[in-house]
Amino acid sequence: MVKVVAAVIEQGGRFLLARRPEGGPYGSLWEFPGGKVEPGETPEEALQRELKEELGIEAEIKEHLLSFPFRSSHLNVDFIVYRAHLKKGHLQPHDHDELQWVKPEKLMKYALAEPDHFIAEKLQNESAHDKRDAPSDQGKGEKR
Repeated sequence: MVKVVAAVIEQGGRFLLARRPEGGPYGSLWEFPGGKVEPGETPEEALQRELKEELGIEAEIKEHLLSFPFRSSHLNVDFIVYRAHLKKGHLQPHDHDELQWVKPEKLMKYALAEPDHFIAEKLQNESAHDKRDAPSDQGKGEKR
């Protein structure tokens, strides 16, 4: 089974999306950056390599976010998704047409590659959950 890794990179409450070039599978669609795990690599090593190759950055791989199998007419892979932190370098897309920093509630408005919908939904659910659990300012106003 082919393993594919993806990075959820957050900065200032926004997540990094990359648009694939036209042609090929998922052409012109947006994705969380990443790629295939090569033989002899751990998923974390593969993700660091892919981020360097695709975006010109060094990243610190944080916690595992989710894993899921994905099957379609042209893909049969296991996705492994990690949170990652931009450590060094400036974003320079080598394998993508465009990069965007996107708020969680706007992720599903982008034309996402099919497997990336699962990731975006998880991030939106987390964001909605965090907002529900945030302490309210109610009752902390000035006394009259």
